Amino acid sequence: MDKKLEKDSVFIAGYYTKLNIFFILKELMIPKKNDSTIGNLFQFSPYIFFLSIYFSLYCYILWTKNSYNSSTIMLAGLPLFVAFISTIYAFFTFKAPLSIDKKIEIFLSGVAHNTAMNSYFIIIFIAIFNYMIAKINGVLIAVTLGLLYIPTSWVMPAMFLLASKIAILLRSLPATIIIFMPIAHGIAQSLQIDPAFMAATILSGALYGNHISLYFHSIIADIKSNQLNIQSFFQKNTWIILPAAIIALFIISHYQCEQINPTVYHHLEKSLTIRDFINLIPYFFLLIASFLNLNLLANLIIACLIAFIIEIISYKVMFIDTATTMFNGFCGESIIVNLLLLHLIVAGLVQIIKYNGGFDYIIKKFQPKERINSSKFEFRALIITMMINLFVIIDTLSFQVITEFIEKLSEKYNASQSKITNMIHITSSIMQTILPYSSIMFLTIYLSKHSFFEIMNYMIYPGLIIILTTISIIISACSSYTKAQYKKLNI
Repeated sequence: MDKKLEKDSVFIAGYYTKLNIFFILKELMIPKKNDSTIGNLFQFSPYIFFLSIYFSLYCYILWTKNSYNSSTIMLAGLPLFVAFISTIYAFFTFKAPLSIDKKIEIFLSGVAHNTAMNSYFIIIFIAIFNYMIAKINGVLIAVTLGLLYIPTSWVMPAMFLLASKIAILLRSLPATIIIFMPIAHGIAQSLQIDPAFMAATILSGALYGNHISLYFHSIIADIKSNQLNIQSFFQKNTWIILPAAIIALFIISHYQCEQINPTVYHHLEKSLTIRDFINLIPYFFLLIASFLNLNLLANLIIACLIAFIIEIISYKVMFIDTATTMFNGFCGESIIVNLLLLHLIVAGLVQIIKYNGGFDYIIKKFQPKERINSSKFEFRALIITMMINLFVIIDTLSFQVITEFIEKLSEKYNASQSKITNMIHITSSIMQTILPYSSIMFLTIYLSKHSFFEIMNYMIYPGLIIILTTISIIISACSSYTKAQYKKLNI
């Protein structure tokens, strides 16, 4: 028995020795930022370089009136080109004299960031899912059901609410846009609705769902812990989100759509078969699995396999033919490939700036010398959030980067942590939907076949959120000032 125990002890010691060696090698392979590195404006300049070059070229294209004739350049070529040359420039901003191999390692460590990697695979499998669902006519069937069962007078509010519900379930704005936008576009074409208005409505609804999902899950957690009360509920900025959604719904409900001809209606109703509903199983699975809080990437992979099986069984397609064309949804769409490359480059570029202390340079500019009240900190957090989102176009990565920076400022402010986190979430998601080179707007422009400015004309909900957030900060500042004056008078 003692020999067996000794043998097991030797095995366990050897296992943990190998495990420690593995983690040491992993740490050596992925460079870390040196905490003693003090960045300056030069280390932060790749951020300025990216924005100045992009907006200069964007304005030049608009000035030469090539925004429609050069849609590929505007959507994919321009941001990808600017990100590429900004990365080359960033390689010359290192403060330490590093070799080119070390600089490439730092860039690749950003590319291999777990948050960024998750977004890459989600983009790939969403594209594959859309391709597979289109091959089994899932999009066409979903459009038909929408035309049959959504009242024409309530199409726009219904699309807003459906987009919000899907966003709550999927918890991913890009996934919601890619999956739901083709269906909404088909309904818009059938009812003679302006596709730009429909695209903006879907984007606004998805944004509202993304906002409310954070509070939905936090409220459930508060209920389970018996900590829910009215004060904590409104501290989560719900008074900003709910009025904005109600006003947006009221405005879009006045949009008049074309009525469906009764003959066309009966033809659509008779055209549906049991096999058509079977083809919608991938959609149902994706929504149910997301409702059960399962991993989105795993759900997408399984949904793709379900569509794969349905195509083979229902359409009598050879297994080898379906297998060889399964990845055409990703490879066949150049816009998806360009979007993936853009994410890769931006993730690496962000890591270079972080390693050089470029973002820390900005944090020090906002660092107060003494403790400040909550309203001043909210304003600083808002500015930092907007600045970071102008550059970090990967929504999950930008939120993580901003949170890290805000935590560094948290020592000298008097504000509710949950309130600041919720405000960052709201501002970050809005910035991701109104920038022409962000992945969400990138996909919206491509799927709706309309320009950035046409879609922005109908973005009602984000505009209301911006107005109400500004009012909230002003009210908070006035309240803090009144309390300070009252305290002085009492003294």
